Amino acid sequence: QYIEVIGFGKEEIQEYVDGALAHNKELRDELMSHLEHHPHIHGLMYCPLNCAIIVRIFRDEMEMRSQPPQTLTEVYQLLIKIVLKRHEHKSVEPPVNKKPKKHTIPNKSSTFPWLGDVSDQTISQLLVLAKLAYDGTNEDRLI
Repeated sequence: QYIEVIGFGKEEIQEYVDGALAHNKELRDELMSHLEHHPHIHGLMYCPLNCAIIVRIFRDEMEMRSQPPQTLTEVYQLLIKIVLKRHEHKSVEPPVNKKPKKHTIPNKSSTFPWLGDVSDQTISQLLVLAKLAYDGTNEDRLI
């Protein structure tokens, strides 16, 4: 047996947005208008997971009175920011007897301006993972 995910059609996209933003008709209308003016972002909505991501990003950014994403790069940058902020919210303090390693953090405001209020500690952890991935790719090894 095989399962194939077909994705959303126009009606399912509208139904999902209506349900996800039922509490705020104005926000729902703004999102649909934004998608009409940004077809490259609207095209992502046919995949259910992307649809959920875009609705979440739009809701969070508009609640903070920020500019909604204009490009695919901005969509993914905002997704990373949301994931990192969620990680910070759920993370616990390191044990008292073990100090976390210090890593040199590039100037966040010039290197990662889109990360906004993500802590330096979280960015440091992200850079450790990025270096690990980079080194593994250069050495053709899976980590």
